[in-house]
Amino acid sequence: NTETFPLVHRDIAAAVRRCSPAVSWVDTADGARLRVMSFGPADAPTLVFAHGWACRAEYWLPQIQGLAGEFRVVCYDQRGHGFSTTGERDIDGDVIGDDLAAVMDAAVSSPAIVIGHSMGGISILSWWKHHPEQAKKKSVGALLANTTLGSIATETKVLPFNNGSEFTVRIGRMLLGAAMPIPRGKLTRNMVRTLVMNPRRTTDEQATFVCEIARTCNAGVRARTALALADLDLGDEAAEAVAVPTVVTTGTADHVLPDSMGKRIAAIIERTGHLEKLVELETGHTGNVEAPEKFNDIVRKLAEKHLIAPPEADEGPGASAD
Repeated sequence: NTETFPLVHRDIAAAVRRCSPAVSWVDTADGARLRVMSFGPADAPTLVFAHGWACRAEYWLPQIQGLAGEFRVVCYDQRGHGFSTTGERDIDGDVIGDDLAAVMDAAVSSPAIVIGHSMGGISILSWWKHHPEQAKKKSVGALLANTTLGSIATETKVLPFNNGSEFTVRIGRMLLGAAMPIPRGKLTRNMVRTLVMNPRRTTDEQATFVCEIARTCNAGVRARTALALADLDLGDEAAEAVAVPTVVTTGTADHVLPDSMGKRIAAIIERTGHLEKLVELETGHTGNVEAPEKFNDIVRKLAEKHLIAPPEADEGPGASAD
């Protein structure tokens, strides 16, 4: 039932229902229960999407609508978000990597392309760091969108006054860690457009969509998760662990996780030989919402090359010369 609390905006919920999701649940070792939604043909090549902070599976609606006809699209609610429960462990970088491992074990039977936005990208990096054997078995490619390895408290520009000093970091933590509900209205929408998205290219509809998704996040969970992410430090080894072809996307107008963070990840993965490419979109933090067609095309090309492309012919001894 996608209509019980926390309620998604009726237009978003209706759009998701039209895509005919199959809903399942994954139980983690510490007692969290994660909601998983699958769209598209059950036997199609699989794409797995991990959403970011204060969002939920429905955040991927532009990708569900654009890709579920060709692929099996699997989205899940991060713990404490959407319909997923929190469990006994506090939310941090290690926990969300373990949660992705639980989802991949329970809901994904064949190798997939794994896509993560913001905190979802952190989930993928943590998954590779702590579950490398499963990650090698369960994935053939990755897309890391608007994400980071850490240093959020000192490097984020979502609060314009943040200069990385102890004082501004303390003020930022106090504001982002406040368990306050997000009001609905034009003021909120305009703040999101200005601080989170690219105001020069974002439509009212796109800004409203992001606002409505974020409004459904439990305020306490949103605050606790923000404080945990502020102290995140996965280390370069998380990016070094990624061992599949990887696309990194950044937003040139991203104030939440500035594009320098994504470029750092791309540089590390390039050194290991697994960087497919770095794509700089003219968006803010929500590139998949602000530029959905471009984002979907990036996913599609990554999948066509590494997920559904026929294997290259064996060129070893005995192979045909034709």
